[in-house]
Amino acid sequence: MWERWIARRGDLSEDRIENVSMTQAINISLIILFLGFATWKYAHDYHQGLIATIFLLLLLPDSLQIQVSLSLPSFTIHRLLLVVTAVAWALNKKVRKDGFRIPFFTIQVIIAAAYLVSTALSHDFLVSAKRYLYFISESFLFFWIVQTSITNRAIANRIFRAAAFSLLVVAAISYVERYGGIHVRQILPATRVGYDFEPVFYSSSGKWEETSTYNHRILFGVACAVCVPCFLITMSSARRRKNRYHWLACLISAGALYFSKSRGPWISFAGGLAVLTMLFPRRFIKTATFLSAAALLVMIVRPGVYESLLGMSNATLDKSTIKGSSFRWRLTVFNMARTRIAEADLTHTLFGFGGGSHVFMEFGRVELSTGRSVQMESWDSELSVNLFEQGVVGFAMILLLYASFAVRTTLRAKRQHPPDDALVFAIACIAIIFLSKVTVRFFSPQLIYLEGIGLAISSSYLQHLPSWTLAERTKAWKQKETSALTSSKASA
Repeated sequence: MWERWIARRGDLSEDRIENVSMTQAINISLIILFLGFATWKYAHDYHQGLIATIFLLLLLPDSLQIQVSLSLPSFTIHRLLLVVTAVAWALNKKVRKDGFRIPFFTIQVIIAAAYLVSTALSHDFLVSAKRYLYFISESFLFFWIVQTSITNRAIANRIFRAAAFSLLVVAAISYVERYGGIHVRQILPATRVGYDFEPVFYSSSGKWEETSTYNHRILFGVACAVCVPCFLITMSSARRRKNRYHWLACLISAGALYFSKSRGPWISFAGGLAVLTMLFPRRFIKTATFLSAAALLVMIVRPGVYESLLGMSNATLDKSTIKGSSFRWRLTVFNMARTRIAEADLTHTLFGFGGGSHVFMEFGRVELSTGRSVQMESWDSELSVNLFEQGVVGFAMILLLYASFAVRTTLRAKRQHPPDDALVFAIACIAIIFLSKVTVRFFSPQLIYLEGIGLAISSSYLQHLPSWTLAERTKAWKQKETSALTSSKASA
């Protein structure tokens, strides 16, 4: 089927057609394998299936896909896993079906309704309709399924740990790419043709970059920026004898974060850690101090790391450098979105130009610095894209969603002594993702699912999960230690 489709394009050589066909055959085999594994897990236990699916959603690359036609959405592994999850959710009688009363749901319904109007106003309805379908399934539906599946604190914490270990595997893969020279995208290359966001795996020198299973090194860096706090959180609540494993996980993910070679994820990580330290100083002040001291020691032992960081920092505001231009580029992108929305008619001002419009519309050249102009092609800011595509109404609702999350989740966490690991993770995750959306366009689906997990966990605690008092947590710790001691004696 795909051989006939790619042959009809006429712009691909016979060798390219053969390579695409072989890659599609490998993709189909792997997709069947992962879908079979998820289905088997769901058949045994719904929540085990959901945990396994979340692990796979954050790990697998979207190059695992079947593209039938350019006019139809690609059947990626993520979307197929979501279909399996939706079917399992619908057939399971133990999950809650009160999804219409969950926190953040009303705001998301307004966002979806405004986005639907934006789609109707689009200059290319087919492209915008596909984008709207992606939003409904990957953001709206996924959030709803995960939120209603969290029936107790144990499940929330299992979901958090599945996400943490999935991101740790993503970080570990980058070491194989950096020191082993084996890259995921060489083994599983993307086969899509005419896609609006082509993955970028090469540096300006033509060498492969460490992107792991993500579509760009900066997006990979965002995933690692979320991964580090995950194990800082588990470390702060784990017994002392297990801390060495959590520290090892932190070092692995921190090193992978450095491999991204981007200031955006670094700043987002620092912002997320600052939020945790301000909200929970007793829990994270020692860890933040230790990390700062460790970073200082690394820069002393490895002067090249310090010189690299200093050079990128000094270039941030230098108009003559690529790094400095990239900083100014984000401002240019936001100003372009704001200007085009302000100059449009009332309906487009309110609801934007529809999903994907920043790709197929023409914007001409923009001035980057005095006497220097470039073609407006790359929209390196998710929030700027939201403003342009969804207009004032959609953009305002998105900001309201984040503001509501920040206020309500923080107040909820403050009422717990101490708060659950999953709830602290939700705060760190959404804080880092929001900061990252200022500097990068999210075109790796794993990050969309990661955001949905953070919102779903927070919403569950706000709606129905009771507070865990210090006495209850101490009792749970003692029971866990007793159980571990009993099992060790039995094995001996």
